[in-house]
Amino acid sequence: MKILHINSIGWRSGSAKLCETIIQWLTHRWIENHTIVWYDFGEWKIPGIDSLFPTKNTLFHTYIYKFFVGLNFLFDFMRPWHLSYETLKSNVHYIECDTVFIHCPEWGHFDWRDLPRICQEKNVIMILWDWIASGNDPDNYFFRKTNKSFTKRMNILHDLPIIYVAVSERSAKKWRDFCNLANIHTIYNGINIAKIYPIDKSESRKALWLPLDKKIILSIAWSGSKSSLKGIHYVEKIVDHYKNDDWYLFLSLGNWQEHKTNTYRELWLIPYEKISLFFSAADCFLYPTLADNCPLVILEWFACGCPVVTFEIWWVPEIVKHKQDGYIAQYKKLDDLLVWFKRVLAQGERIKPILDPKFSDESMIDWYEKLYKSLVS
Repeated sequence: MKILHINSIGWRSGSAKLCETIIQWLTHRWIENHTIVWYDFGEWKIPGIDSLFPTKNTLFHTYIYKFFVGLNFLFDFMRPWHLSYETLKSNVHYIECDTVFIHCPEWGHFDWRDLPRICQEKNVIMILWDWIASGNDPDNYFFRKTNKSFTKRMNILHDLPIIYVAVSERSAKKWRDFCNLANIHTIYNGINIAKIYPIDKSESRKALWLPLDKKIILSIAWSGSKSSLKGIHYVEKIVDHYKNDDWYLFLSLGNWQEHKTNTYRELWLIPYEKISLFFSAADCFLYPTLADNCPLVILEWFACGCPVVTFEIWWVPEIVKHKQDGYIAQYKKLDDLLVWFKRVLAQGERIKPILDPKFSDESMIDWYEKLYKSLVS
């Protein structure tokens, strides 16, 4: 058995981390894997990954990357010169593989019109990352102007013998009902609980030179994401609400820039080995996302025992237990979000989330291995 993984980018994204985790585990289980990406954000060459674009992580290459992505969204159905069948057919790893696993088939990177030809030659698995199946709004597309693009993609997928993987039961149901897709398997994302674990709060703060006498709240990057569906504008409003209260310190991780005030700090992307330190140092994770699919960051927070405050969207009840793992606010209700945010900080140590074993990477790989073997048996 040999699997070829196809992803849009490498290293710096949830789908990239998930892809690398799957490859590492399957390799340990003597299943041969390889990955092709268009752009690899890593500053080093990751074994087993072929990048079709220069991999040196510089601003110059990043701006070129964003330029091409912008062109693809602008022209909507233009044919990409990367990650197409013409690119794959001569690749030795494609020729030798039994199964093609498409992880994040973004329209600007992967030419969906090539799927019928790929399906004729290989078993195809596709993970359903698109946010249309993860938000509460019926028209909740990743970009509001991509309805036409989405319809084209659905027309391509219908009647193809693709095995689909959804990362939550609710998103799987929405894909079935809204998009009329069949043969969908639910496999929850998983994290490495041997590397992500709770650390004493005082010790973690000392190690990071963070104050011991403040309430520390973490959120995702402000400058790292421009999508309104991340809910960053809700974080900004809560930070503004506490801007004159020195008892609170808000930290935003994974930014393109550094910025600092008395109550707020933007930090660069942190090394993976420091995740447990930062997550254990915090009193709360503020994550008002408006659409998502079993995000790894939530699982990482729970593994470190830190509560979350988030909105009630499709995946939330499957992962977050209200008043036990944190608090769930009414969708898009800032006042309600603020109420539960205050509550989780007041509760302090009484809110202690525990990660369900089904969200471990080993449990996830067990399910993927069964799926792979069913295709070649």
